[in-house]
Amino acid sequence: MRPQQELKAPSMISHTYEPEWKQAGLSGLWTVVTVLAVAVMLQVGISMKALPPASLRQDPDSVILGTKGRMAREKDSAAVVFVGDSSCLVNVDMATLSEAGGVRGVNLGLLSYLSIDSFGRIAQEALAVRGPGRIVLVVHPEALRLAAVSPPHEKLLAAIFDDVPVEIWGSPNPVARILGFDEFRDRVVNRIIPEPLRGAFGAHYGFSGDLEKELLRSRGTMREARIFDPKGETASGEYRLAKRIESECRGFRGRLPVGTRVRIIISPVPASIARKNHESQMADFQARLENWLGADLWVSKMPSVLPDSQFATVTHLLPEASIQYSQVLRKRLIEGP
Repeated sequence: MRPQQELKAPSMISHTYEPEWKQAGLSGLWTVVTVLAVAVMLQVGISMKALPPASLRQDPDSVILGTKGRMAREKDSAAVVFVGDSSCLVNVDMATLSEAGGVRGVNLGLLSYLSIDSFGRIAQEALAVRGPGRIVLVVHPEALRLAAVSPPHEKLLAAIFDDVPVEIWGSPNPVARILGFDEFRDRVVNRIIPEPLRGAFGAHYGFSGDLEKELLRSRGTMREARIFDPKGETASGEYRLAKRIESECRGFRGRLPVGTRVRIIISPVPASIARKNHESQMADFQARLENWLGADLWVSKMPSVLPDSQFATVTHLLPEASIQYSQVLRKRLIEGP
């Protein structure tokens, strides 16, 4: 009788892999070489101006700054140039102002992240191609109390007007910025494939190109789609003039040709956040700003408080309210001086 053989369980491993490190290293090396070669070609294309200039369609802020920069340098029949923060961008409706032989103008309102001196820069560019005209500076109390502005936004606007390469913000990957992939996206890809906008901008406009087209069609006015919710807002209604404001106003005035007529509008706030002394405080702010800007005085000033139902945000009016507000503004502008 044969001795009983020990039975072995079959192996559960069907395959084994033995990586060839040399081949893997060569593949990785070729990948790096390819990426670097593409980056070099991008940089050469940029330096030789073989690629188109930045499209500035990466996000709403870049679309607004880029589009307004181009509009500032377009020669047209605008008799009044509106500049200022986003309350100018949204609240001043150019179609309403020009109705019934009213005021022909252009809305070059930007963002509250910028300084008043930057608003002066875009006004300066606009007058350089249009000749002597009137400037209306529109600012909101929320912007007037900011202690500092946004350096990236200031830098981008300056680059647009100085015709120097634009440094794109927003990429979390420093390697992509260094290699030039951000610039390639903004110079080439975003011209072909529109960038989808996020949040309320996306729901209302869809893509960056659509926002750009709307700004051009409306002569610079942007529509708001949000609804003001006083319970969800954190604005205190306690306003002040930041220390930077006086020097920025004097810088604004210094950019304009001698004899340029300037007016200042302080945008309204919702009634629910306005303090009891808001109107008198805004009258004081107005007088100080007019002094620093060497501005004309209003025969009748614009309203500084409006019902909550007319607001999309603390700083922006709803489309219908902006039309009503602009009807009042048209009358004030026609009155003189």
